[in-house]
Amino acid sequence: MFLNEHLVDIADDLFDYEKDVERNSFNILRCFVREYGKEASLYLADRIGKFEKAYEIRLKSLPDPVRSAHVKRERSAMEESKAHMWEFPPLILDERSYRAAS
Repeated sequence: MFLNEHLVDIADDLFDYEKDVERNSFNILRCFVREYGKEASLYLADRIGKFEKAYEIRLKSLPDPVRSAHVKRERSAMEESKAHMWEFPPLILDERSYRAAS
């Protein structure tokens, strides 16, 4: 499911944010910081919420056995990664200075 994969990618980007700034690598939060500045976390949280709602709607449309298997696997993956909620890192508004200090 695209929506689930996108949510996982966002979670990975939040986890790797500082490393991605240091490496000057693509990161969705970096893009949001460039676009929205100090408000980036709020805009990204809104996007996450919309994807979660759409994901729930699509999940409900799956046949029961498929949905049950998917939910079971997802819970297992969350337990393994200890990922139970969204955690946003502090925003880096001046990446050049941040990289120079690293």
